[in-house]
Amino acid sequence: MHINQCTDETDELYEIDEGNIIPLEQFEQIREYLFLSTNQLSESVCQKSKFKQIVLKQKQSEDQLILYKDHLEEQIVELKKANQILKKEIDHANKIEQELKKRNKYLSVLHDTSLGMFSRLDLSKLLNSIIKRASDLTQIPDGFIQIYHPVEHILEIKAGCGKYSGLTGKNLKPGEGLSGKVWKTGESILLNDYQNWIGKTSDPQFNFVKSIIGVPLTSGSNIEGTIGLSHHVNGKKIGQETALILEHFAELASIAIDNAKLFKRMRTEIKEKKTLESECREMESMLRQSQKMEAIGTLAGGIAHDFNNILFPVIGFAQMIDQDLPHDNPMKSQIKGILNGACRAKELVQQILTFSRQTDKEYHPLKVQLIIKELLKFSRATLPASIKIFTDIPNDVGMVMADPTQVHQIVMNLITNALHAMEEKGGELTVKLREVDLKKNAVPSPDLAPGSYICLEVTDTGIGMDEITVKRIFEPYFTTKEEGKGTGLGLALIHGIVKDYHGKIMVYSSPDKGTSFFIYLPCIKSPKKQTAHRIQSNYKPNGNEHILIVDDEINITIMFKNILTYFGYQASSYSNSIEALEAFRNSPEIYDMVITDMTMPNLAGEKLIMEIKKIQPAIPIILCTGFSKKTATSRTIDFKPDKILMKPVLQDELLTSIREIFDSRTGMAMKHIQNHVL
Repeated sequence: MHINQCTDETDELYEIDEGNIIPLEQFEQIREYLFLSTNQLSESVCQKSKFKQIVLKQKQSEDQLILYKDHLEEQIVELKKANQILKKEIDHANKIEQELKKRNKYLSVLHDTSLGMFSRLDLSKLLNSIIKRASDLTQIPDGFIQIYHPVEHILEIKAGCGKYSGLTGKNLKPGEGLSGKVWKTGESILLNDYQNWIGKTSDPQFNFVKSIIGVPLTSGSNIEGTIGLSHHVNGKKIGQETALILEHFAELASIAIDNAKLFKRMRTEIKEKKTLESECREMESMLRQSQKMEAIGTLAGGIAHDFNNILFPVIGFAQMIDQDLPHDNPMKSQIKGILNGACRAKELVQQILTFSRQTDKEYHPLKVQLIIKELLKFSRATLPASIKIFTDIPNDVGMVMADPTQVHQIVMNLITNALHAMEEKGGELTVKLREVDLKKNAVPSPDLAPGSYICLEVTDTGIGMDEITVKRIFEPYFTTKEEGKGTGLGLALIHGIVKDYHGKIMVYSSPDKGTSFFIYLPCIKSPKKQTAHRIQSNYKPNGNEHILIVDDEINITIMFKNILTYFGYQASSYSNSIEALEAFRNSPEIYDMVITDMTMPNLAGEKLIMEIKKIQPAIPIILCTGFSKKTATSRTIDFKPDKILMKPVLQDELLTSIREIFDSRTGMAMKHIQNHVL
């Protein structure tokens, strides 16, 4: 637009562009507008300039941002790389931590297992603990430990867990299955496909095994067994790490087995040592007891010998007086009393000899009830009215193989003791006899073997005994009776006899409540043939031969001579054995027999016999002794006398023995007896 200014007198006019005229006021407005526009334009220009500057700065900032972004992206890439490295390191650290935890758990289990080896002595429990810990540590559910038995040549599952827990005690042959191969080769075997393995066992009880590992248990160069773990689920694998772990457990199991063997051996040695010490103490006690018994036996034997020498002339002279007296002579009963007393003394001597084990035993099948009834009959005759006897003695009780004299001594001693216990206040004596069949689990004492026995029960209601007394009643010479009323040998004698018969004596007693004795003796089957009874005869054989009598006891030589001459024999007697030998040397042809004592001063009987035999070897010899026949036989082993007679010798026994020897030499045995009996 182009503006021109026009002026007149009234108004100022402006020509605006091509002759167009506008008022001034409007023009001013336009001018002001234009001014303002110009200012605005200027301002716009200024603002544009500023904007350009701002844009420039913004561009610069954007460039810087782009550079920073690029740098930042580079930093991010670096951080990502660092983060990946850190993550790998963390994963590695976690793996190490897990491995350390695993190893720590493994070491803890091994430590606990090792401690268990010292705290547990039972091998089976210890092996079960080892295989259970190995199973828990490896997370393999089924495990076993097998032990090799060299005698049977088998592998036995001694411990098991999981599927093997029900197979303990099962046996496999070496070489059979995986464990058998491990034992045979001595090397570990790992199989993750057991069912397709050609060497698997054919036993269907092991069909559950899918994967398995077996390790040998070694002790030095020996293989003691195997240890193994297995899975019963398909797809479960066993790694080499498990094999290493199991090998450590195998070492522990091997040590456990060695320790168990060592403990067993030590326990056996200790037990044997204790047994040996106990046996030594027992043997020492037995030796002391044996020496004591030997001393007592020697003393008893000596007493018996001397007592027999005293009894011999008493009985001999009493018998001679008795046979000289008329039947109606009142002295007869007195002589009978002397003989009865002497015979009772003879029985006492026999008990002493039995106790000192110097008597010979003669075993026969016996019916004990007959002896009991005979003794009870004898006892009833002398009992006071205050004592009553009750019996239960069947006739069909079995027999025993025993010496009649010893059985008589047993019964007589028990009855006598019972009667003595009741002699002041009276009471009841009960004697029972029965046959019992003792079963293995029902024997009343471990000393008795199962089998058939007779049981003798003797019970009294007398004064009884306390516990201390009961423990001592079988000791030799122990007695509760008043002085002069007991020897203390009776029960000791019974105890020895019963023990020799493989029986048992048992006693039950309480003060003021009485005493019960139970004696068990083994039964035998009844013999088909019984020994015939000897025919009794009042005949006393006689003769006219010349007999040399030698005994250091003068009374005995006198008695011998009187008896022999009374029955027709010629008799020469000497109380000195040397003088007797000299007399025989001077006239050996006049003597037909020699009767000599065994124990004499200067020259003993056996030596005298040997000297006489040198002079006249065929002469008959009768040896008399106050000791036992057993002792006499052992002392005359180099020569055998025709007869050994035990003092005190009864008249009938002496005369019969003499006659039998003479008649056997002339072929006339028993002819004299037959002539007088018929």
